[in-house]
Amino acid sequence: MIHHYEETIQFVRSLEPMSEQYWRTPIAAGKWTIAEIVAHFIPWDAFVQSKRLPYFHSSEPLPPGPQAAQVNHEADDWARITPVSSIVNEFVEGRDKLIASIDSISEADWQTPFQIGETNLTIARYFENLAAHDRHHMVQITDLLDSLDETTSDSSI
Repeated sequence: MIHHYEETIQFVRSLEPMSEQYWRTPIAAGKWTIAEIVAHFIPWDAFVQSKRLPYFHSSEPLPPGPQAAQVNHEADDWARITPVSSIVNEFVEGRDKLIASIDSISEADWQTPFQIGETNLTIARYFENLAAHDRHHMVQITDLLDSLDETTSDSSI
């Protein structure tokens, strides 16, 4: 899992030198831009850090999750007015904190069960689901960049 999170940091850092135009291009009509995708990871990483990880080994119930649409909307708004370098820095800082916390989970604890609502999970499954979400967005970004590169090279012929 640590390897996955390190890869996401490398991936986002590799995007930073792109033009502002690429960062502000929606992945599809009516969809998020690259900046908005990266920005939406930031509050969710903070949520996992503060409202999930401390409760995995507690007898206390997990706090309820925030309204996803509201969190994502606030991240979108922030991304639209924030310089790309700040988005990248905030993302990397949050992921680094998450990596440090994940690194402190013992091998045996990865199979510790817990419940979110009606869903039973292990810590391992929880983070596998988060990693799948990350990969989904990374593929979206990569596909967009590939299509932009094809458009750019086609127009130069």
